[in-house]
Parts: sequence; structure tokens; C-alpha cells
Amino acid sequence: MKAEAVIGDLLSNGDRKRATFETTLRTASGDRVPYENHIVLLRTADGEFEGTVGALRDVTDRRNANGSWRPFTTRPER
Repeated sequence: MKAEAVIGDLLSNGDRKRATFETTLRTASGDRVPYENHIVLLRTADGEFEGTVGALRDVTDRRNANGSWRPFTTRPER
């Protein structure tokens, strides 16, 4: 799964704490919807990986406006 690969990459690179990538989710009705997923690593006070928190954004309109889309894997941390 894409999210697991991105999280693994973040965990292996101590300098990065967040990433943004596109993925497709399936709705309860079976439709496939393109989403942008922005995740941030959560760590304990001892620095141990505890999980992630994130935000999903429907990018259907952006894809339609561009005429075609090209997925990206990560965005540099700012």
C-alpha cells in the first residue's frame, strides 16, 4: 500500500517528519475518488514511532481542471 511505503520512507529518514502524496480511495458505493493525503509522524516523548495523523483532500476538481493528472510521491518538507 502506498501509505505504508511513505511511512516507511519517513521512518528511515530521520530528517523528514511529513509527506504528501496522491492516492485513490473507494467509496461505500464503489466509486473511486482521487485524494491527496498529507501525513505527519507522531512520536512519543522518547522519540519512538507512535503513529501518524493526516488530512485527506478530494482532488477530483483539480484533476479535471488540468485535463489529466500525474501523481506525485512526496513533497519536500518546508
